[in-house]
Amino acid sequence: MLAAEINLQRGDCDQASRQYLTASEKFTDTKLAARAADVALQCGQYSLAEQAAARWQTLAPGASDAVLASVRAQLGLYHITAARAEFLGWLLRSPAPADADVAAAIESLSQRAGAGPTLAMMRGSEAKQLAAGAVERSLAAMALDGWDFALSLHYSAAAGGEGTDAAI
Repeated sequence: MLAAEINLQRGDCDQASRQYLTASEKFTDTKLAARAADVALQCGQYSLAEQAAARWQTLAPGASDAVLASVRAQLGLYHITAARAEFLGWLLRSPAPADADVAAAIESLSQRAGAGPTLAMMRGSEAKQLAAGAVERSLAAMALDGWDFALSLHYSAAAGGEGTDAAI
């Protein structure tokens, strides 16, 4: 882990990501697996991030942050269908995340993975948790960021018009 941090400080993201992943596979520490996923995501090493997120999920089944790290890695790899399936699985699991958590997750994915891939993931997703006002306002803002004005207006109208001004 020390070598990984040194490589990270030197700007060798590839080596640091690999070293963190290797360390996370040798130990059963969820914080280490989370760090491995985070470093790989920050470095744009999406294949390694996907592996680290899978390890994290093995160590902490159902952990929201681990699932969302995996979704972000899949979006980085443009594995839109896999990202959608995992995101919807996160939405539908019991207990379901709160509307504010869903909205925050969508906003975070949009900011970190980009509006385009996140918007592509959300297209065709019809889980009832996506029909909440806070979620629809987040979707409207993301659609606006992705230059899809018609979709932004659609989500704003579905949210009851609240947020139309905020999105614009």
